[in-house]
Amino acid sequence: MFMPQVARANIDKTGMGLTISEYLEQEFPAKCAGVQFTAATKEAMAVHLKMRFEQRKKRIPNDDMVRRSFLSLRRSVNKVGTARFDAENDEHYGHGDDAWAAALAEMAAERAVGASAQSQGQSNIMFDRGYQGPLRNFMNRTL
Repeated sequence: MFMPQVARANIDKTGMGLTISEYLEQEFPAKCAGVQFTAATKEAMAVHLKMRFEQRKKRIPNDDMVRRSFLSLRRSVNKVGTARFDAENDEHYGHGDDAWAAALAEMAAERAVGASAQSQGQSNIMFDRGYQGPLRNFMNRTL
């Protein structure tokens, strides 16, 4: 098992990931946290990931499969004004799995090791509030 080498990990605990997440949280409570994919959590992760790309602190690997996974994420707004982040489901490219995995990794990197890792894994993302780049109007743009 690779978990002894991992500093921190976030795991999707919706659907099929629930069992794996519960097991790893129990075995490695200071390292692992399960993340429930709610609309708010997905929005926080997607916006933070996009910000990291725009700040040039994260890059998409030069792989067509991974690139298409990242580009499949879309932001839509319903009639009430709530933002929703989803990916097109494609047999060949999946439905944004690589992008959501990167977002989970970014969230884990922002989380402190130890007691806070035992939290529910909800959106504990620290945003760079001093950034004044082109992300100022990010809510009006498609991810």
